[in-house]
Amino acid sequence: MTYNRNTNFLALAIFTLLAYSCSDEDPIQSISCQDPTVFVLNEGLWGSNNASIDAYCGATLEHTHSSLFAEANGVPLGDAAVDMELISVQDERMLAVSLNGSGAVVFLDLSGHHIATLPLPGANPSPRQLCVGQGDYNTFLYVTDFRDSVYEINVSDITNPEIARSWGTGPAPEDVMVVGHKLYVVNSGLGIYRKDEPNASTLLTINLESGTVIGYTELGPNPTTLAYADNSDELYCLFNHYQVGEQQDSLGGIQRIQPNSGQVIEEWRIENRSFSLQVIDETEIAYIGPQGISKLDLETGESELVIESSFGPENALYSLDYNSCSDCLWYTNALDYQNLGQVSNTCINTELTAGLIPTKVLFADDCP
Repeated sequence: MTYNRNTNFLALAIFTLLAYSCSDEDPIQSISCQDPTVFVLNEGLWGSNNASIDAYCGATLEHTHSSLFAEANGVPLGDAAVDMELISVQDERMLAVSLNGSGAVVFLDLSGHHIATLPLPGANPSPRQLCVGQGDYNTFLYVTDFRDSVYEINVSDITNPEIARSWGTGPAPEDVMVVGHKLYVVNSGLGIYRKDEPNASTLLTINLESGTVIGYTELGPNPTTLAYADNSDELYCLFNHYQVGEQQDSLGGIQRIQPNSGQVIEEWRIENRSFSLQVIDETEIAYIGPQGISKLDLETGESELVIESSFGPENALYSLDYNSCSDCLWYTNALDYQNLGQVSNTCINTELTAGLIPTKVLFADDCP
């Protein structure tokens, strides 16, 4: 889920912090990293059971763990990771990871130790995107299942997470988001493959107070990603060109949605090449295009290329995250999809080594 990333992803201190002793004569010393505070989720290869989490020290960007879960538990994280969220339970912070190939959501502490695993019900479940509830729903985690469902998970007892409610969705739901007392789910239609089924390419709105479905809003083709701008109370949805078939050269786009009505109020056509969408502020949105990372000016409708990185056999920008405190865009590169990936950002000239197909960057540090 993309919730303006300045709410889901807490800020990263990108420069080394310095500690001073009481004596003026003592030399300056760097603070050592006690616990990892920057996490990168690596998808791994489907069917290979090699999803992983890299961990870094927020103060120094030291690579502290190349496979956090496996190092802590002696077993792999699971198969085909999709999403990762930071949740707080009784003042303790935990990570939740959706594993598409394993059909489950795994919970672990920030040191990587396993807390619980919750398999989704039904035959061949396929968990996708996660989001954490707000306000009265902050003890709930929401996850979409590619098998046309969305689940509400009660995490008030993190050692025993339980499914509280579920709803049917349109075909192949992807992103999910909670705004106020409403739950929003994007039904992708799986590109061209299920696009003619009922409620394909729609936004499903659910009233969490009553548990009832409010309705479906028609979106652009193959929608995948939601972002929320809390300063303007607006939703944005990324839809994608069809990669095969008669419309394989069509443009994707971004749509602005009014949350109360659920209606599309504006649209911009863009050439996008990933499922990432980041709201920078009320005037800018960042996305990944064929030539690299671009920002769309919402007032003029014009796009500006900010990071040039054209797609090629060994270069594949994969995901995009935003840190509002440092005003940095963080982006991952799957390279050739066969070897270790990379993580970079727009503020420092550093490429961090990550695992196989890095798909999300998550920050667990408060802004200094």
